Amino acid sequence: MVELAAGDAQKRRGALIVFEGLDRSGKSTQAQKINEKLNKKGIKSEYCSFPDRSPETRTGPTIQKHLEEAGSPLDKKEEIHLIFSQNRWERIGKLEEKLQNGTTIILDRYVASGASYTMAKGLPKSFACAVDVGLPRPDYVVYLDVSHEVITKRKGFGDEKFEVPKFQADVRKAMEEFREHSTWKTINADQSMEAVENDVEKLVFDLVEADRPEQLDVIEPGYFGAARKDEDFEPKDFPMDVATRGLLLAFQGPDAKVRAEETGEEEFAEGCKTQLGLSEVHGPTGVTDDLTPREKALQAAAHFWNQHENVLKHLAEGSIVVLLNYVPSLIQETNNNVADKTWAEALSYGLPVPDKSVDWQSIEDLDELIKRKEDFNKDCARLLEHREDLLGTVKRYVPKK
Repeated sequence: MVELAAGDAQKRRGALIVFEGLDRSGKSTQAQKINEKLNKKGIKSEYCSFPDRSPETRTGPTIQKHLEEAGSPLDKKEEIHLIFSQNRWERIGKLEEKLQNGTTIILDRYVASGASYTMAKGLPKSFACAVDVGLPRPDYVVYLDVSHEVITKRKGFGDEKFEVPKFQADVRKAMEEFREHSTWKTINADQSMEAVENDVEKLVFDLVEADRPEQLDVIEPGYFGAARKDEDFEPKDFPMDVATRGLLLAFQGPDAKVRAEETGEEEFAEGCKTQLGLSEVHGPTGVTDDLTPREKALQAAAHFWNQHENVLKHLAEGSIVVLLNYVPSLIQETNNNVADKTWAEALSYGLPVPDKSVDWQSIEDLDELIKRKEDFNKDCARLLEHREDLLGTVKRYVPKK
């Protein structure tokens, strides 16, 4: 649970009310209208929307380009989902403060939209929902239920890349899996705008005045409903010629970068390429110190999803590929700062598993350092010499069931 700030225990926190629905269902219009009405009635309220595309956010400009331009800077489904989730984690701290101080927050889209759009793209529900576990749980979700026939006739439908009938139908199917939760309230959005507005006003004023716990609950896995029965928790290995494939190494620790550069100068097997392409695949760029642990993890995982096809290409060509601060490091660092030990593992669902993971700590004793490097080189040579038996195909990370 998200606790009230010190000294605010006697202050009634604001309500967190989310508007969800398909594109052009009227979410933004109705959310803004009810926000104005609440304030006019003396109920302190603020309208916010996700994703936050504003330039003041770290992720907003990238999301803006992705949604509106053909040449999107994001081209991997997993990467897109992680960046959108990072956008929510980035903003939520300030929204929590306002809720604690008595301001009601009216949100235009939240976690259900993020998960539904990702599921509509064909990614597993487990991956789509896991990244938002731990965020504040809405007190209520107002779902504007609009039919396919009505939505396609509304002004502006088709202006954005995902406003396509088939895709919106898949989004609806995904959202249906979330509507069973007791906090969801449905309004028929096929009605006239005035009728919908009246229904929203009556419902939201009742919700704001209703009793609610002093503490804000957090989203738990059960919030998203049951797992899909046909969901594949064991994705197939990456197809690759095991007789000629390269070696995937994950380095972490204070000396990781130096050891990676040295690895590029070694020849572990005759004819084995040693072009590592470190500048392209060595780890997340642009990570700043002011990111929260979850933001750092999401940004890092998004980077590796962006680069994973490049990694596989190098491996298929027989190269040794070194990834700095890859999944093992990401999980360890995140788990040191986040109570939920399964959260970071979910980010890596489907990424390639390294053949060898090495923690390169600083070693002052020169003889000890030389011996460790020699042992490492011998082990890599052995793996490559017997790659068909010892390496096999490139496997994927699979989350715990």
